[in-house]
Amino acid sequence: MSCFLCGKHRPRAQLKTRKLLGKAQAVCAPSCKELEELLSKKA
Repeated sequence: MSCFLCGKHRPRAQLKTRKLLGKAQAVCAPSCKELEELLSKKA
């Protein structure tokens, strides 16, 4: 799935649902920036 905020494709395990624009949308957890930093450190 892709994050509603940043648009990057992530496995469902790395996403959470948040209510945005009246609908439940999938977004990066804990946040787009923090997740990107964690993934870049692992690689």
